[in-house]
Amino acid sequence: VWTIEVTQVMKNKFYVQPITEEFEGGECSLPFTIETNLAWEVRAADAWLTFDKTSGTGTGAIETITATAAENPGVERTTTVTVTAGAETETFTVLQKGGKTLEFVTTELEMISYAGGEALLDVNASMDWTVTSSAEWLTVERAGAQVKATAAANSAFAARTAVVTIAGDGLTAEFEVAQDTPYELEGAEVLEDGSVKLDGAAGAKINIKEGLRYFTATLSIKEIYFGDAGQFWFFSETDGDFGNWMTLGKFRLRTNNGAVSNYDNSYYDEDLSTDVINATKTYTFTVTPDAETPGNGKFIFSLDNFEKTSHSWASPFAGTDTTFEWWFGFYGSVSDGSYYIIDSCTITPIAE
Repeated sequence: VWTIEVTQVMKNKFYVQPITEEFEGGECSLPFTIETNLAWEVRAADAWLTFDKTSGTGTGAIETITATAAENPGVERTTTVTVTAGAETETFTVLQKGGKTLEFVTTELEMISYAGGEALLDVNASMDWTVTSSAEWLTVERAGAQVKATAAANSAFAARTAVVTIAGDGLTAEFEVAQDTPYELEGAEVLEDGSVKLDGAAGAKINIKEGLRYFTATLSIKEIYFGDAGQFWFFSETDGDFGNWMTLGKFRLRTNNGAVSNYDNSYYDEDLSTDVINATKTYTFTVTPDAETPGNGKFIFSLDNFEKTSHSWASPFAGTDTTFEWWFGFYGSVSDGSYYIIDSCTITPIAE
């Protein structure tokens, strides 16, 4: 009689049920389990997390290990737990809440209008805190558990941003606030100093986003080169053509209300020479009610001390709340090197 002894080797077994809850900010313990038939070890990447058991030999049964997080005196923190059994490794990440909290609860904020406005930012803090702004145009103040941010009107050619910072007990948190620009650029380039370059070769122009009725627009010119084919338009193509344009020795005003088109062409071969235009520092264009003829309007155009007033025209604004969309710059591309760099554009509404 032969007796044969058969030994069946247990297949390696290794399973980890990780910690999924968050540790509180004070000293806090949470369990996790290991199920293995192999020798195992556990360790944390940071010393603030310890275990009641760090190694053992598995029997295939579930082993419960208690992880203890030391009191957290700062903001929330994370660490990685590594469990090794034989040649196999499992890792998971645990998070401990901060003993001190300072954060913006608000995570997203719509861009503030170029006209200015207010925004409220919610704050979660466990201590007293202060608030500051990185830009003069955005003023901030504490309003209970919120920051009240107030933006001045933006007349710049580009949108702008400011950083709101809250600080308390050695902690800080930041939130970026953005404000829109009143202009939309086509082929124009905003330079580092905030001025904008309109290049004739690109047919560059600037659209004014807000509809206007009667107003004065004053452009501060930083640099200009007007070639033989140079042009400058301040124009609206709402409900026909409406505005003015300038070329060498010539200034034209146009009102076009559908079927009726009126032109006011003025030629100034001496007054509007290349030298005169290229020395310009201020360009002003005004759309104003005609005080002498109710219901009519006029254009007034000036370069520095040179000024021209148009004929009286039937106003498309009379008796309505109509506004027109305006733009200024080049009507089309020119290849004579013409360009202008504008520091600022100030628009002042005129009362009716």
